[in-house]
Amino acid sequence: MTTKLSSSIPFFRFVCLLALAVLAGAATLSAHPHWGPARDAVSPGEVVGWGRNFGEPPEPIMDAVAVAVAQSLGGHLALRADGTIVGWGSPDIANVPAGLKDAVAIAAGNFHCLALRADGTVVGWGNNASGRATPPTGLTDVVAIAAGSTHSLALRADGTVVGWGNDTSGQATPPEGLAEVKAIAADGPYSAALLADGTLQVWGLRPEYIPADAVVPDAVDLVAGPDVLVAVTGDGEMYRFGRPDNLPPSLTGLRALALGHGRSLAVVGEPQNTFPISVQAAAGGTVTVQPQKSLYFPGESVWLDARASHGYLFLKWTGDVAGTRGLVTATLSPGFAAMAQFEPIDVDAELVGWGSNDFGVSRLPIDMAEVAAIAAGGGHNLALLNDGTVFGWGMDWIGQATPPSGLAEVTAIAGGSRHSLALRADGTVAGWGDDSSGQATAPAGLADVTGHRRRHHS
Repeated sequence: MTTKLSSSIPFFRFVCLLALAVLAGAATLSAHPHWGPARDAVSPGEVVGWGRNFGEPPEPIMDAVAVAVAQSLGGHLALRADGTIVGWGSPDIANVPAGLKDAVAIAAGNFHCLALRADGTVVGWGNNASGRATPPTGLTDVVAIAAGSTHSLALRADGTVVGWGNDTSGQATPPEGLAEVKAIAADGPYSAALLADGTLQVWGLRPEYIPADAVVPDAVDLVAGPDVLVAVTGDGEMYRFGRPDNLPPSLTGLRALALGHGRSLAVVGEPQNTFPISVQAAAGGTVTVQPQKSLYFPGESVWLDARASHGYLFLKWTGDVAGTRGLVTATLSPGFAAMAQFEPIDVDAELVGWGSNDFGVSRLPIDMAEVAAIAAGGGHNLALLNDGTVFGWGMDWIGQATPPSGLAEVTAIAGGSRHSLALRADGTVAGWGDDSSGQATAPAGLADVTGHRRRHHS
């Protein structure tokens, strides 16, 4: 069953449990919370709860800039805008790692928790059965997290998904070739991803209420809760798969809501110190922001992804972001503004490209007369020029398309999924890009390597 719920409210994602964010202006809470103030009105930023009681917070949470709430089967979590996390209930939940003060997102499963840090890494704690609370070594550039009952997910900036933990139903193993993902969710023994074209991809033990051909073209976010999956559009409309959501009948100034198995949490009141940002693309391309919200907090981090249109090449960032990489991270402050600049290129070169043109990879942005050899990676390309230097273009989120400064006398090149290699005339090898498994670092002492000799292009 699919139900469309219309709303003009913005949305924040709180994974594992259904979580919605709405602007102030809803009606008044008609029933007193299970714990919290015995009154209809509550203070801005206050966390209240109702349903089964797993204990009250160690101290009243009255922070007016609280930005997220999550909870698990055995406890509760609240994320404050300053990056600190408050946990209470089960010790697995309440024992937040010491020194964790830069969180930007939280998720909770059955007695295990995750926090996404501002630097794009993930921290886990709680019950670690099947490794559910231990992110894979080298996991970086994460933009979103999700926690199922006994497994975990991370969405990387390049649109791929990483899973770990219990995989008995295949819920922690994303389908082969899964890419272009913009949102993830998890609950119980299944996982879900929202693709760029609005398609819902589900793996693991698919619930009966999620159709195999589900498509929500205008959706931008995805959340899962007990017996429900919700896709949310940019203007706040919600497409619900599953049973009616267990929302309270009314609540004044609701900012965030988390629905669990028999108990719920809410944050109320207008957030303070929030601000909009301006991120634009000049003619010749597009730019996206992850996470995409209407308001942000000081110090919050976002990913900016600039993509060139056909016949253009990404040139640089201007404004509060600098550099020539299309995919960058930025730390926000009031008045933040950035613009992606693009330049036209000659698309009449002798080289013919085909397939996906994401990041402009299927077009050669340089004069073919200067090219001696070419190589293709997972989302980037390399050209070996006649003067022995290397030119790269396409996906460059981890530097795979940017050769090291001073690289010269190259005779051969190779492109990996997210890394690159160059063979010098002296038989040594240079590598750059993703080195999470040591793939971009040649073994010590490696020399006298032979390869295809470059020849002048004719």
